[in-house]
Amino acid sequence: MNRIDIWDEDGPLDEAPARGATAASKFWRKDTEKACIELFGLNLDRGYRYHLYICFDSPESTKHAVERALSLFVGEPEWISLLLYEENEECPLDASWKPYREEELRDRLKRINERANSEGLKLVQERLTADILRNREIIVEYELSIRYAVEHDGEKIAVWVLGPNYLADVIPKNASEDLSTIGKVIEYDLREDGEVVLADIIEEEDYVTVRVRFETGLDKEAKK
Repeated sequence: MNRIDIWDEDGPLDEAPARGATAASKFWRKDTEKACIELFGLNLDRGYRYHLYICFDSPESTKHAVERALSLFVGEPEWISLLLYEENEECPLDASWKPYREEELRDRLKRINERANSEGLKLVQERLTADILRNREIIVEYELSIRYAVEHDGEKIAVWVLGPNYLADVIPKNASEDLSTIGKVIEYDLREDGEVVLADIIEEEDYVTVRVRFETGLDKEAKK
């Protein structure tokens, strides 16, 4: 995948469609199979940040895709990129989608949280002595990650929502409400099968924060 930055928060937003069209005419190659416009935005008062993806298969569609992204985003846009994919490369629409049911999503998030807390506790106990942990609360933190597929005018748009795990009860509600302004949420995807690995340990007087992340097989391959 080839990423080309076409706009960031310091530039005039209304120039983004033309910049996208220029980037596509310059970087779209014969082996380019498909492309996506990626808009990264902040919606922090609702508890999350997100990536919005609109995908297409011809360079002539780039300008319109950027315009659509700008008409659909919520919160504050931070940057916009053009993503170019060769044959057999997966794009954001190639997720392992499940039919969207908010209750099922919440149940799965609960199971993820239970596993993260259990594994995070083991990881910190392996690295810090009982004397250090005594009388301290252990807090496990990780990044919540939910992928949504939203249907808008017969087209599927992918939105990747990210936020702190302590807002796991708030983010699904807020995100689904906000995405309903774009279209109908039809599918979702959670990456819950990864190994829980330690990212950081922060020691304070009364508590210890254990930051973990979920590492999938693809993550491990990328490190090699």
